[in-house]
Amino acid sequence: MLVDSAGNALAGNLRTWPQAARRDGDWLYVSAFDAAKDFDRREFRARSFVLRGNFRLLVGRDIRARGEFQSAMIQSLGWALAVTFALGIAGGYFMSRRMLRRVDGVAAASREIIEGDLSRRMPVSGSGDEFDRLSDTLNHMLAEIEHLLTGMRTVTDSVTHDLKSPLTRLKSNLELALRQRSPEAAETRRAVTRAIAEADAVLATFDALIAIARAEAGTGRAAMESVDLSAVVNDMADLYGPLAEHKGVSLILNIAEGCRITGHRQFLSQAVGNLLDNAVKFTPSGGSIAIALGRNPDQLIISDSGPGIPAADRARVLQRFVRLDVSRSAAGSGLGLSLVAGVAKLHGAELELSDSDLRGLSVQLTF
Repeated sequence: MLVDSAGNALAGNLRTWPQAARRDGDWLYVSAFDAAKDFDRREFRARSFVLRGNFRLLVGRDIRARGEFQSAMIQSLGWALAVTFALGIAGGYFMSRRMLRRVDGVAAASREIIEGDLSRRMPVSGSGDEFDRLSDTLNHMLAEIEHLLTGMRTVTDSVTHDLKSPLTRLKSNLELALRQRSPEAAETRRAVTRAIAEADAVLATFDALIAIARAEAGTGRAAMESVDLSAVVNDMADLYGPLAEHKGVSLILNIAEGCRITGHRQFLSQAVGNLLDNAVKFTPSGGSIAIALGRNPDQLIISDSGPGIPAADRARVLQRFVRLDVSRSAAGSGLGLSLVAGVAKLHGAELELSDSDLRGLSVQLTF
């Protein structure tokens, strides 16, 4: 805009000399009507000059477009950040879910392996990522472990068979010799009787070892069925009742009827029988054994008034061939509780040893 000394507009797109809204050094920021834009009010960034003859010149530029551009850029940047943030959250959720599914697969396979299924392998997606490489390494390790355990089991079964067979034949020959009547054979008969008892003990040890190995390896899992645990416990109580009565030990029964679980009947009978055998063996004459079976949860508790087991030794007695000093004078091989632990593992049951209300040992099996 160009004006004369009187302020009359000579040229330009403004009708009057505008008043500066604010200053920034030599620059003026003014708001005025633009005659070239249908008298639309606009904001300009301008600079004034004084010419000869007291003419004044105002040179400026519409800055609304720049403001609109800045606003559009800020808005676009905001939308870009919002979209990036949303995509980041969605991508992170997707990746985390994908990783968690992989971890869940590994955890599920690990649980099955812990339960005795050594043929189970870690899942491999085929992507070749870190999880696949780790799974491949673990699968190679599991294959080697399975191979070694299979070989060891084969050797154990072979040794057991090779030793058990001649022992069985030895026992048969001794029994045959025992049935032969001879006046001078009284001492021989006593020796043969002792030898038969020793052979029976060795054979019982082999049978217990085989049962423990089968239970711990999950061999009986395929034969699982609906078992009336109440009937199993009652049968074992009837079996050991006369033995307890002969020793002067009373049996206290509190067995709920109709308690059914999914299990292996033979292993369950062996486990309950071992617990009752130990209870009768270590409970002194005049003592008591309590057998309780409850429902919701299905729980078997066998308590006695015997010497009990110190808390520090309760985990150790579940191992094979472990016998405490108090049991050294009693017959046995130290495999009874080990078999119970193996059966509990096979059934996914919780085995707990504690002090009983009868001041002896309490064994709890929770299914």
